[in-house]
Amino acid sequence: MSGYPVANVAVAVITASVIVTSSYNAAGSDDWRRELTQIRLSDSELRAPQIAQGRSRTGNVDQAPADEATPDEGEQGEDSAADIARKITNPLGGDIIIGFNFLQIEQQQGDIADKNQYAYTYQFQPVLPIRLPALGEHWLVVNRPTISYNPSADIPSGPDGSKKPGISEFNNRSGWADTEYFALLGTSVPTKTGRLAEWFGEGDRVLAAGFTTRWPTGKKSLSENVYAAGPAASAAYIGKDWIFASLFQHWWDYAEENGADDFNFSRVQLVYLRNLPGAWQIGGTPFQAADWSESGDDRWTVQVGLGVFKTVFLGKLPVRMGVEFRPSIISPDAFGTDWNIEFSFTPVVPNFVDKWFNPE
Repeated sequence: MSGYPVANVAVAVITASVIVTSSYNAAGSDDWRRELTQIRLSDSELRAPQIAQGRSRTGNVDQAPADEATPDEGEQGEDSAADIARKITNPLGGDIIIGFNFLQIEQQQGDIADKNQYAYTYQFQPVLPIRLPALGEHWLVVNRPTISYNPSADIPSGPDGSKKPGISEFNNRSGWADTEYFALLGTSVPTKTGRLAEWFGEGDRVLAAGFTTRWPTGKKSLSENVYAAGPAASAAYIGKDWIFASLFQHWWDYAEENGADDFNFSRVQLVYLRNLPGAWQIGGTPFQAADWSESGDDRWTVQVGLGVFKTVFLGKLPVRMGVEFRPSIISPDAFGTDWNIEFSFTPVVPNFVDKWFNPE
């Protein structure tokens, strides 16, 4: 199966409830709330040093002098939620584990299909950042596995499962898809001055590079049936007003199963978001893909995206929720993505993994 694969229609992000629950309870709900309210800074202070640099915080709340006004709880919650909303889009993550629990619905069509076909995907995708103080204050390594499950997917039933000329029959399948993993090493540096800060607000400049890999852990009909690896890189600016980011991954296969075709595939996720009052965000996170084993009109997938996102507190747990629509303006002629809709639910929990590697 080549092209923009049905088995991997969703390529974004999730945290399972067991991680959220165990990490949240382990940290202590009151300490976690105090940590979140500490993230709030005045307009004259840069939010990034506490958020993206991954500096340690004690969790203690300083007492305000008697003659100083203390912000009310609602104001603190809104500002903390806004900071977390920005932090979720930082490719290097900082000092909080981030996860996305979402359902993606995708409509597919092409020359081999006589009607629209559909695929549904759930994903588990924790983001695990670890500070590297030995390299410097702003250095981190980020680990991100992606585990996907298709509760329903229409798959073309060619002789070997691949796309063939003419109208193909489709079978509905369900099961696990392939597993992906990438690791990035880079910096997230606070930026108060310069053009980026002037145009998009004070924030963090992110540069990172590493590797990505994938394994054929899925059911045969939902898998690319290859072992593949390649480079990965990310660049971003996480501003107070605007967020722009990109994540590049490329895979070459080094082993195949079940007579699979060669796998030579690139994917880029673009992020453009406008931060709004009340911890709202509007923008898109579309994916672009190139299947280099195909040629001509079957090689490219180009999407645009528009969605709305809101970060709130459910009790004392911060959660980002959103919905995004991504139409494809270019897709493979034979068979590819027409559009998809993603519903996201993103709990944010303390980074217990970093504490294991960097005990205070």
